Amino acid sequence: METTNLADLYELDALDWAPIAERLDQGVSMAPGTGGPGRHSAWLATIDADGSPAVHGIGALWVEGAFWFETGERTRKARNLARDPRCSLSLATADFDLVVEGTAELVNDPPVEADLAARWATE
Repeated sequence: METTNLADLYELDALDWAPIAERLDQGVSMAPGTGGPGRHSAWLATIDADGSPAVHGIGALWVEGAFWFETGERTRKARNLARDPRCSLSLATADFDLVVEGTAELVNDPPVEADLAARWATE
């Protein structure tokens, strides 16, 4: 994992990943009034067919070291990710702001889907 510390502009040290991962492991509710700027906010950036960026507000879960989100197959974000899986996800919390970059992968595994659906139901 590479770290880019935007606080370098202010001569601050990079945040240690371990406490951030520990906080993410505790869960980050997306419900209003639960800790972010009015609420926790997650945004997914994808690439449109013409190469321009598209940003989508999403609900995201942190499970076993990865962010998970769901979408309908005909949504703009799903079409963008099917064409080009590169994306970035940003999360604003009361404690920190986080941006991760990577590739999205379609998961078609009923036990995994059932587990994630149960997790979302408790959010």
